[in-house]
Order: sequence, then C-alpha cells, then structure tokens
Amino acid sequence: MIRPRYLAFLACGIDADADWKDPLDGPVANAFGLMTIVDHPGLHLMAASPGLGLGGENIVLGEVFRRDDCARVRSFESAESRAIVATGGTRLADEYWGAYLAILSDEGGGFMVLRAPLGDLPVYVWQSQHGLVIASDVELLVRIAGYRPSIDWVGVAEHLVAPDLRRPRTCLAGLYELSGGSRGRWHRGAWTVDDIWSPWRAVAAEPLRVDSRDAAELLASTIQSAVTARLAQFDRMLGLVSGGLDSSIVAACVADMDKAATALTMVTRDRGGDERHYAEALTSHLGMSLRSVLREPVEIDLFKSAAAGLPRPSARSFAQATRAAAHAAACETGAQAIVHGGGGDNVFCSVQSAAPLTDRLLAGGDLQGSWKVAGDIAMLTQASVGRVLWQAIRRLRRDPAYRVAGDRSLLSSCAVAAASSALDHPWLLPPPGAMPGSAAHIGLIAAAQSVVESPDPRAAVPSVAPLIAQPIVEACVAIPSWHWFDRGHNRAVARHAFNDYLPEPIAWRRSKGAMDSFVIEIFERNRDVIAQLVKEGLLAAHGFVDRNAIAGILDQRGPTRGHGYARLMHFADVEAWLRSWISV
Repeated sequence: MIRPRYLAFLACGIDADADWKDPLDGPVANAFGLMTIVDHPGLHLMAASPGLGLGGENIVLGEVFRRDDCARVRSFESAESRAIVATGGTRLADEYWGAYLAILSDEGGGFMVLRAPLGDLPVYVWQSQHGLVIASDVELLVRIAGYRPSIDWVGVAEHLVAPDLRRPRTCLAGLYELSGGSRGRWHRGAWTVDDIWSPWRAVAAEPLRVDSRDAAELLASTIQSAVTARLAQFDRMLGLVSGGLDSSIVAACVADMDKAATALTMVTRDRGGDERHYAEALTSHLGMSLRSVLREPVEIDLFKSAAAGLPRPSARSFAQATRAAAHAAACETGAQAIVHGGGGDNVFCSVQSAAPLTDRLLAGGDLQGSWKVAGDIAMLTQASVGRVLWQAIRRLRRDPAYRVAGDRSLLSSCAVAAASSALDHPWLLPPPGAMPGSAAHIGLIAAAQSVVESPDPRAAVPSVAPLIAQPIVEACVAIPSWHWFDRGHNRAVARHAFNDYLPEPIAWRRSKGAMDSFVIEIFERNRDVIAQLVKEGLLAAHGFVDRNAIAGILDQRGPTRGHGYARLMHFADVEAWLRSWISV
C-alpha cells in the first residue's frame, strides 16, 4: 500500500491523566484496519502498517529510500536509528527520501513530527482539548478522534486567490497540515513548527562550473532511479500520456522497468486537445499498448466534488472524465497504480521570463554565452533579443524574489482582505545572494506541491506523480536556470537527458495540447447549474464573490471568450466542495 493510513494521539505531557486515550474510538479504528503500533506514555499511534522502528517509541511510517542508490529501506541499523533520533530527524532529510512520516521523542519529554520533503503521505494536525492528534486523512480524525469539521472561511479565501500554493492552514476550521520538509514539536501542550528542508539548499554555489551535458546525464540517471524506486512495488500500471515531454519521460521509465503497463490518452473534440498522434508515436516507440477516450461534458457533475472528504477543494470538476476513464482502464487491465507526469513543467523549470538571462549576467562568464541564452529565450517567448536583454538588465535592479500574482478576479473586497496571507510561502523568500531565475524555478516547484498533497485515501487505485520527488527536484534545482533553454526550447536539460529514450518529435516537441475547449463545453452546457452554484451558493451568501460581475459573464451569449468562464468553473468546484462538508 503506497500511503498507509494512520492516526496518532500526543498527550499534553507524559504525566497527563491515564484517561487521555479515552476519546480514541478503538473499535472504529479496528474497522479501518488500524492496529496499535506504539503505546507509550504521551503517545498512542495506530496505523495500517507496522512502520520502521527506531528504538523505543521512535518510528517512521511510509516509504523510505536511500539517497545514494534509491534502494528501499526495510529496516534501520541501530547506529543509524540513534543518529536519526539524535538529529531530530534531519538525517532523514539529508540521507534519505520518500513518502514518510517520522515521530521522534526529544530530551525534554516532548515529541517531534517530521514529514518527508515532497512526500505524498499527508500529515494533518488538530489540537483537541485532550492533546494533539495527527492523521493521514480527515475521515480518521472525525470517526476516531472526534473532530467536528466546519468551514474555515479565511482558508477558503486563500485558496480562491492561490489554489496551487499550499499553506499549513487548510479550509477546515482548526485543521492544519504539516508541510513537506517541516518538523513540528509538541511539548507540554504547545505545537511549534520549523522548516528543516528547502529546495534552496540544492542550488549550485558556483553555477558557472556546472556543465550542461554532465547535468543532463546526471538528471537522466536520477529520474530513472527515483521513478523506478517509487513504482517498484507495482506489477501492473496505467500511464496517463499526452505525448508531451513530462508524461513521456515517466512512460519511458515505466517501459524500462519491464513491467506490465498500458497507456491512456484523453481526447477532446477540438483538435487542440487531440494528441493521439503524439501518444501513438510515443507508445509505438516504447512498445506499450494505448487506449484513447473522448472527454464527454455530459459525464461532468458540477454538484459532485471529487475533493469531498479532503480538507481543501483541491480537485477540479473537468478532471472527472479523466479520473473515471483512468479508473475504468485500471480495473480492466488490473493496474495497481495510475502514473502521470504531473508537476513536470514546474520541476523542469518551465520559466517564461528573462530571469534566467539575469542569472547568467549575474554569474559572469563570456558574453557569447549570455547572447545565446538571450536568443533562446527570445525564440521561446516570441520576443526580440533586444527586449529580452532589456528585461534581464532591468531585473538586475530588483529583489530576486519570485512574485506569485494570485487571482483576485470576481472576488469581493472582504474575500481579498481575508486572503492577505494567501501568497506567503517560505520557499518564496530567497536567501542572500539568490538569483531571480532560481527563485522563479523554486516558485514553480512550490506550486507543484499541490499535485502530490491531499491524496484521497479512499481511491481504489492510487495516483502517483513520480517526478515530484526529492532527488529529482534537488538535481533540477542544482542546474543553473539558463541551462534549461536551448534552441528556443524550455525544459532543455530534461529533453537532452531523454533524447535517446524518446522519439525526437516528442523529446523536442514545441506545441502543447490544451483542454480549454473541453472546459468551455462544460461551461456552455451547464450555465444554469453554474449560475445556481455561484450566484446563490455559499460563497455568495458569505459575501465572497462579486455577484454583478458574475451575472455579466453568465448573461453573455454567443461563443465563450475571455477567461471569466474558467474562473466561474473554479468557483463552482469550490462551491461543490463547501456543500459536501455543510451536508455532513
């Protein structure tokens, strides 16, 4: 099982009354397949799998891989266990990676809770009157620990402004999430959090010494090792492919594993979203069978939230068609996992600005190299070389921090005010000496966390995004931002890395499929439903949306244009999620 379910109760102190475990519903826990793993003064842990013991009450749940060879860890030697505990878990982040949670005792009688960097095993935190409860999912908190969910409207406002930027605050009151690479400490009723890992740690100190060809070779081996490690537990897989670079790289790694695998590509009626030609070229080259399914707007139920039961409205309604087709294909083929290239654009530095050229100018080196970078960015962005140079030079005078714009459109002033912290994220605060291209790259990686966080434990077949893994991210961040551009292409290092594994039209493809036409089909078919959800729903009742502006978009007739329809679709998704919790 890729994501073990668990629930842990941490008392206010080891001297707390013996009845501190009474709120936990043991029979219900047993019904969920949870068994007591640790029963210690101050800590009671129930989980669906035994975990990796570190001695005493110290334990690691989930998947752990060694950094040097990506081998899965089945047990820790005594000396290594002591080192992990002594360092408060930082040794795990330094020498290992994966999807894990560590619970460690400290010398002061408290406990530390560490979540793996970029790991997709969630850590939800709720402070009850009896102590601190951490769990893999909300259902366990409700059914076993007695958590009563209600809406956190500040969290909802933050989500509306920046849905892809994960914050500790969720959209459920009193429920927080421990971010990947963070460590929480529970001591005598107080919960504090510090960050022990950041992608900034991997940025090259001497970028001019990084050779792009060596970087491509290292990236290829890192991706192959990490993807293979993540997927080794599955004998049969279903790969979602589009013929784009990221999903093709994952498919190539799967094909190289010599496991049973089938590919699925989703198709729209509009030619812009029909990528069968590329998908067929890819799967033929890899020797993989391919299925194609037409996206049908009639299959989309806007009243149903795929994020029901999750602490954020993190699923989009238009993805219902892909999800249904993927799970049907997985059942037919016996696939144990649905694998995709989500987050690849972010990890492979798909930056669309002159910031990488600014990095090149700041690093120094020959003018010919800077001129080449300027030409590559100009070709990619369809701007003149002069304009790219001017933008890069202007960027020299600015703070290197990457600024996430956020989306405040169609929101009321009170919603915007409530979301004042929506764009806060520790990775968006660059250290001294940071360069803007690296800051932009890491900003994209921060947004990619939304792909792996908040997985649904109820899914019959897990969905895995193996490119969002600590060793891959660290390898990519260590590559100077300007190396990611070549011959007018972005993500160039990844293209070079897999040039020999993919058909050339795939490895160096310029175009990118779009599913905008499918979203428009859903919108036009469901105007009345969207009006009901958004104009008269819970968001409107709470004063979060601009009803007049929304009415203006819905009243427009003729072909759908602009971006307002996509914003209303997002509002409808949030509304469906709100109703799923209000009705509980």
